[in-house]
Amino acid sequence: MTAPPGLELSTLAPSQRDVFGTGFHPLYEWFCRAEVQIQQTVTRKVTELDISDFVAHYLRHIAYWGPVDYGAWLVYTPWPNDATEPGLFGVAIAAIETLEKWDGSYSLPPSTVFKMIDNSDEINYDAPHFAASYLGYRNWGVVNLPTASYTFGDLGGWAMDLLSLWGKYVEDGKPANLRTWTRDHIGVLTGSFSKVDVIGDADAFLMAKAVTSGDRSVSEMMRSVFTKNQNDRIKLFYDARFQASAQKIVDAYTGILFDGNEIPLIGSWAKVKVLKSLAKTSSIPSQVEAKNMALGYADYMAGLR
Repeated sequence: MTAPPGLELSTLAPSQRDVFGTGFHPLYEWFCRAEVQIQQTVTRKVTELDISDFVAHYLRHIAYWGPVDYGAWLVYTPWPNDATEPGLFGVAIAAIETLEKWDGSYSLPPSTVFKMIDNSDEINYDAPHFAASYLGYRNWGVVNLPTASYTFGDLGGWAMDLLSLWGKYVEDGKPANLRTWTRDHIGVLTGSFSKVDVIGDADAFLMAKAVTSGDRSVSEMMRSVFTKNQNDRIKLFYDARFQASAQKIVDAYTGILFDGNEIPLIGSWAKVKVLKSLAKTSSIPSQVEAKNMALGYADYMAGLR
């Protein structure tokens, strides 16, 4: 595996342009370098997709690991199993930890480095969020419409963010018209379902779907996906995941919350507890409230230009 050439900055939207002066989108650059570092270190045969997943696990554990959300991430996105290749994952992670950072130092970069900040101090990408959502789909599957309305891969991405937004709605005293309130609170600069959350969820699904259907690396998909601006990627996600249908979002969200399917290894009682933890409140939406939140999410994506 060799690092691909740099992206032409003229093809990228301003919010996606390299902020470190190398000619690469910063996450694309780092992901390429991490993949190459593993490939050059690991002596055993390993696929490009396995290498990409190792890198994603490294990014994910910065913010989504340990006791966070009652330890749900330990089960939801566990470290790869060493049973077939003992020690392989540890070697891969050790390789990443020696990767040179942008500032010339080494070892694990702080999470703020991965929240890529442009010259106006606006955070425009959250790499750990993307990685956690991507691994959710890799671990629990990408939905196959119209056969199924959801997989638990959705729970670690957009569905988790809708639950977080529900917590904010409760905190705000449940203002009138939940559908409109939801639409207006998605894609904002900061908040429970901010623009970095929306784009991280969208990119995670698009890349997980692409790499799952063929043995391609994540960085290869990033090279293609990151040439599109963020709104176009979100609209592409809306079409690829939900066939641009508001009803399909309703079906998926209410299904995750209410259809009785247990999250494997967690169980029904713990599932409700985890959902409340994600919402950071003592309740989850009713079916009517969940429907209105899903419709608000659809309204937001359908209204992008």
